[in-house]
Amino acid sequence: MDIQSTENAIIIEPDFSKTFEWSDDLRTITIKPLDTLTDLRYSTTYTVTILETAKDTLGNQMDTTCAPYTFSFTTKEPEFELSVVPSEAKEGT
Repeated sequence: MDIQSTENAIIIEPDFSKTFEWSDDLRTITIKPLDTLTDLRYSTTYTVTILETAKDTLGNQMDTTCAPYTFSFTTKEPEFELSVVPSEAKEGT
């Protein structure tokens, strides 16, 4: 795939700060949040759309019979919540 046109053709809602990592043969793209603790929200459905403007390395756009291509994923709820409560200071410490 053509890196620039493909990355520009990927729309994620709600959006978040991300990086794109490509396989050596440019056939697989991995989208990663810049910060996994803050960029993706808990219990949120994200919709990814790949527009027909994504091109292969020869400049051919995606076939309109398969584009735009849309899929969704939902992040999990937090598995636990941590609260830290300071203890009272003991005399002499």
